Amino acid sequence: MQQAVLLELATLPPYLCGLWSIEDPSQDEGVFHAIREIAFDEMSHLGLAGNLLTTIGGVPRLADERAVPTYPGPLPGGICPCLTVFLSGLTTNSLDMCARIEEPDHPITAARATTRSA
Repeated sequence: MQQAVLLELATLPPYLCGLWSIEDPSQDEGVFHAIREIAFDEMSHLGLAGNLLTTIGGVPRLADERAVPTYPGPLPGGICPCLTVFLSGLTTNSLDMCARIEEPDHPITAARATTRSA
């Protein structure tokens, strides 16, 4: 569960940097609200992981310098090992990175396509 806490903690800064770089949210409210919603989801996931950890007797480590994510760098726990997570304003590259963060390890549609073609 601590790894889940660290993963959610590491995903927040990239989303928030992108969100905060939008100078006029009214120009493209859809993008602003979508990124804000994802950031709130990540915060909720962080809270849930922390609550689960405390339920089983653990203590979430958020302020431990060994737990603080570094950027650019990998996601904790070996998640998406080929992905380098970085902090940036909203760009095509940062959107691609965020999409890769959200991409499931084993997409159901890809698994179904493989099964059907066999």
